[in-house]
Amino acid sequence: MDHLAAVLRRQPMPAVPCHNDLSAGNVLDDGERLWLIDFEYAADAEPAAELGNAIGMSGLPFTAVEQLVTAYRGEPDQLLTDRAMLFHTLSITTWIPWMILQDAAHPGIPRSPTGSSWTSAPSAPPSPARTYEPHSAESKTPPENHP
Repeated sequence: MDHLAAVLRRQPMPAVPCHNDLSAGNVLDDGERLWLIDFEYAADAEPAAELGNAIGMSGLPFTAVEQLVTAYRGEPDQLLTDRAMLFHTLSITTWIPWMILQDAAHPGIPRSPTGSSWTSAPSAPPSPARTYEPHSAESKTPPENHP
């Protein structure tokens, strides 16, 4: 607990545009690139919140935080990793009660990347996605035939 408190006391990171809902259903893969959809919760936040929440919603193991941070920054970043791990923990703690309530209210509706309900543990984490390239004015438009 002392470590988490020390992380929180460190200088906050600047806010950047974040999606804030990187669940599997909001990332489309057209075979060439990944597309983000559903920007309902998009807002400025610190990158650690987005990365920690993405790990929590993806079904990837907690140990994937450092790898995701390194991919995001292009190099290891211990402060960002520590903060992302903290936000991952907060994300899981926040979302688990919501997921359980959703399963109780709507039994049998798949909510996870594996197609199982959120309260059933996946047999294995999903495969890592290819590198994401941010959308730019020169890039193609999203495919029309996505689900």
